[in-house]
Amino acid sequence: MERDAFLPCLVAMSAAVLSSKVRRLSPYFNSLVGVVMSFRTRVFTFVVLAAAIPLLMATFVSVNLADNLAMQQSTQLLVAMRDNKKHQLARIANNTRDNVLAVADVISDLKVDIQSDTTHSLLSKLNKELQFYDIFIISPSGDVVYTAAREADYQTNLISGPYSQSGLASLFKRALAALVLQPSSKLLLRLPLMKA
Repeated sequence: MERDAFLPCLVAMSAAVLSSKVRRLSPYFNSLVGVVMSFRTRVFTFVVLAAAIPLLMATFVSVNLADNLAMQQSTQLLVAMRDNKKHQLARIANNTRDNVLAVADVISDLKVDIQSDTTHSLLSKLNKELQFYDIFIISPSGDVVYTAAREADYQTNLISGPYSQSGLASLFKRALAALVLQPSSKLLLRLPLMKA
């Protein structure tokens, strides 16, 4: 029986010893739990950063590539538009040059007086058909000898008259500087061919 009585004492004594040991180890256990929690937090942070950094880098690279691609496409579109406008302007310039030369040929082939009603009717119709502002016949000395519209600059001098500072006078002076006079006509000034 002693043995049976000894066993509860042994268990009680072991529990007391264990309890005192646990109390003594409690600060170490708490710091160990803090280290474990801190380690878990560190691992979690590392995993999140390990996933986020490549994701952020991929996003940056994608945005940069998309921006460069958009810039290239915009540049190509603008270049194509510029080339298209250049060809349109060249076509308009060539058409205008051809129309001016056609009017000059008609004027040079006229065998009648430039001031006649028949000539005026023909040139006015031609002016309207070609959608010009006006058709001017200007002598090499700057006298406006004919206009289809018969505006205020008609029968004035573009070098010394009241319209010597006008846009028409400026155009006449530039054309006169680069002009080739037709030997068959005293009044006809030919514009040089425009380069396309």
